[in-house]
Amino acid sequence: MNNSKENIKKTFPVFLTNDVLMLLEKIDLKSEFQIYESFAVTLNNELVEIPYRVYFEEPNEKNLTKTEFLILNCLFTRHSDGFIRQKSLERILPFDEYWITPFVIKLLGEYVIEILFTIENNLNDKILDNFIHFSKENPEFLETTKRRIVSYWNCYYRTQFPNIENYVGFKILKKIVKSGL
Repeated sequence: MNNSKENIKKTFPVFLTNDVLMLLEKIDLKSEFQIYESFAVTLNNELVEIPYRVYFEEPNEKNLTKTEFLILNCLFTRHSDGFIRQKSLERILPFDEYWITPFVIKLLGEYVIEILFTIENNLNDKILDNFIHFSKENPEFLETTKRRIVSYWNCYYRTQFPNIENYVGFKILKKIVKSGL
């Protein structure tokens, strides 16, 4: 995967193609690094390919529509800088569009605990319903996320949370599984 418009379009469902293209006309996603890796998920029976990491400079967000704003911030939840990932997450969490869900769930399997607390503190019934629906569409992805949660807990947070049941990532995962799978 590289930084082409075609590959960024594949990051989002087809119904957002015009919004993605309009966004890319308004902003210049500059980066000295190419996007090489992505992960595929299903959204309402449609395959999308989301970059594992992006390295774009933060653009000016003025004059964006709500959808363009959400697209940009979903993309930046994949940024190499954890502070940018968290800021972008905080910007999209007030919205409950289903297509945002994989960008949020992917963050559950990462090591930045502040991001996990942000998700937990903003988890509401609609977001949880989206998580459950997404997990049913992508059971392998949920299993991989679970393994990553356990791995990061073991590596970085086992001392702080000796019982994994008290680790924020696992608590969120347990709500998803308990509620819908």
